[in-house]
Amino acid sequence: MIFQEIYNDILNSFSSLWTFKERGNTLEIITPYTTTNHKFVSIFLSKQNNDYIVSDGGLIQSFGYDTPFLGDDDIFNRILEHYISVYDIKQINAKDTVYYFKRTNNPIHIPALIFDISTFFSSIISTCNIELSDKKEKDNRNLFSKSANDYISSITEKSKVKINGFVDEEKTLKVSSIYKLSGSSFIPVNYVTGSNINTFSNSLYKTNTIFEMIEKSKYSRYYNQKIAFINNISEGFIPEKVNHILLHMKENTKTKILNWTERAYLKNILN
Repeated sequence: MIFQEIYNDILNSFSSLWTFKERGNTLEIITPYTTTNHKFVSIFLSKQNNDYIVSDGGLIQSFGYDTPFLGDDDIFNRILEHYISVYDIKQINAKDTVYYFKRTNNPIHIPALIFDISTFFSSIISTCNIELSDKKEKDNRNLFSKSANDYISSITEKSKVKINGFVDEEKTLKVSSIYKLSGSSFIPVNYVTGSNINTFSNSLYKTNTIFEMIEKSKYSRYYNQKIAFINNISEGFIPEKVNHILLHMKENTKTKILNWTERAYLKNILN
């Protein structure tokens, strides 16, 4: 068995309730930790050069454990950042999936890392099962995001689109989707929706802030064109109350304002 000594050390550190599965060069560690929807947490141990990597296997962000990832919810993201800080969790984006992990070059530290990742994993998945936002608003946001994602995927090459992508290496600026043009240019697209004027305005302000930060960043030359994809059939879209924000965004961030009912024009922009 791979990692036999580590396997024995984990059992000695915890208990015989822990079980294991070999998956190629990776050891899946099935812990006795559970989420609030009664799923046992699995952690994955692998080795890269001299480092041991303990990770969630990408399951948190990829709808593992029958739980939707609440990456678009501001409250959830504050909770997520809190746990990342508390447990000193690292993250990496690979093939549009975020992996949360810790690493060490000393095998004796592995049980402690497994404890941290397991607790982090259980806490985050359990948080995803909490109704953090108003259900009507959440449904509105999820439906528009799915509709926009499906539409963009239908008119472009899959390899050129990244859903929920970061525009910067530091992973501080995330947009709804990013379209790759020829060369090193990209078009960031951010979705704007809301079930009432307050949530719609907040979504619009958030998009404006992200685009302004891109404009002022060292990455601005790669993102010369930006698109705000507006859900103009949502209840929160009241033109006379948001037109001044749209005008500000258009003038200050070189943003193309595109309404959902005019989405056919997007095909000309992206192709």
